[in-house]
Amino acid sequence: MLYWITFATGLIGVNVIAFLAVLWSLRPWVKTAHRRRVLACLVSVFLLLNLPLAVFFFRPLDVLLMPFPAAVMEMLFLPSAAWVSALLLYSLLVICGAVGWAAWSLWRKLSRYRTSTRHPVPTVEVPTMAVSTPASVPVNEPSEVAVWPERRKFIAGGVGLALPALFGVSAYGLHGALDDLEVSPELSIPIPHLSAALDGLRVVQLSDIHVGPYLRRRELESLVARVNALRPDIIAITGDLIDRDLASLPDTVAGLRGLRATRGIYMVLGNHDIYADPYSYTSQYRGGVEIAEAMARIGVRTLRDESAMVGEGNDRLAVMGLDWIVPRRETGNLFYDETRTRLALQAMDASLAPETPKILLVHHPESFREVPGHQIGLTLAGHTHGGGQILLGDYGGQPVGLAMIRFKFKRGLYREGAASLYVSRGIGYLGVPIRLNCPPEICQFVLTRAPSA
Repeated sequence: MLYWITFATGLIGVNVIAFLAVLWSLRPWVKTAHRRRVLACLVSVFLLLNLPLAVFFFRPLDVLLMPFPAAVMEMLFLPSAAWVSALLLYSLLVICGAVGWAAWSLWRKLSRYRTSTRHPVPTVEVPTMAVSTPASVPVNEPSEVAVWPERRKFIAGGVGLALPALFGVSAYGLHGALDDLEVSPELSIPIPHLSAALDGLRVVQLSDIHVGPYLRRRELESLVARVNALRPDIIAITGDLIDRDLASLPDTVAGLRGLRATRGIYMVLGNHDIYADPYSYTSQYRGGVEIAEAMARIGVRTLRDESAMVGEGNDRLAVMGLDWIVPRRETGNLFYDETRTRLALQAMDASLAPETPKILLVHHPESFREVPGHQIGLTLAGHTHGGGQILLGDYGGQPVGLAMIRFKFKRGLYREGAASLYVSRGIGYLGVPIRLNCPPEICQFVLTRAPSA
């Protein structure tokens, strides 16, 4: 909840900064009689560009969008996504400009003060007149600088034009960068204790599909064809299968029915799966039960703090699955709990024979903090949407986006000793059907035998 409040506050804040800056810039150019009309137009533009973002905060609105094709949704939301990008850049420019102006003004005042203290202005005495006059008159007193009447208009015009210019650039860049689904390069991952019979096992990962208003059966069938063409031995689905509503479950089952893998298809639940299915229960599990049962009917096994064995005899691999954290009774919020993660991993590890080769499926990538020490060769995760789904770019190899502060592991491959983590950028969308500099991806891996110690 705190995250969403912070995000909403930030979005409102950058809108206010931009609105006040544009309003200030228009004042010198608009006649007094027309100011109310211009103000009304400006408010209308800001509201219209922000209105589609309401879906991000009011989830029941998703249902109203279901009848529209995903391509239409993408174009509908493009102006708002460009607006958010332009606002961020504009607010950064305004804040930097204000700080720079304040620093320059302060430096000028300090310079004048130092000059006046080091070189006092000489004065000359004048005879006392009948009319009361000052005892002394400064000599060479600098005259007041005449203000250039057009300067303020020039500066204000530049400030005013910056926002629509940035919006145009963002819209053009966004339209040209609406990313298509990518198949990531195949990564070779060493797995401790992997037998020769399983050397070369192929794993394909799907994550954050978010079946819902923007991704439906037709898109899923296309996704399945791409996955099956990779000829996977294992398919791993790392959470957020459904976006927000169980109404999407029939589309999910029908669309993914064609998935094929020689050694099995496994999945774990994500937070959105629990959002969509919070009220189904068994004696062992709370929430997500209906999703797991529906997926089992098409051959997908949901791992909930348990392991599945691939292979036979000594040639076996444990596929471990960490369940998503269930709602806390007193708050109902979903959260990452490192203690519960540690205990779940210890329990799964204890159930396996020593020197069993292992991979782990999780949704939250921060779970990897607890993995080293369990001899788990590969951990697959999602949840971050590649660092925030709408990225401004990279800085030092890290994505610059909404998730840059929230997560330590944002996207791609991380290694710690013999343990590897891959964080998928995911397939679907969170909130708005736009990805910028963050294309969806199908991830593929080849498991290899780790060198002997």
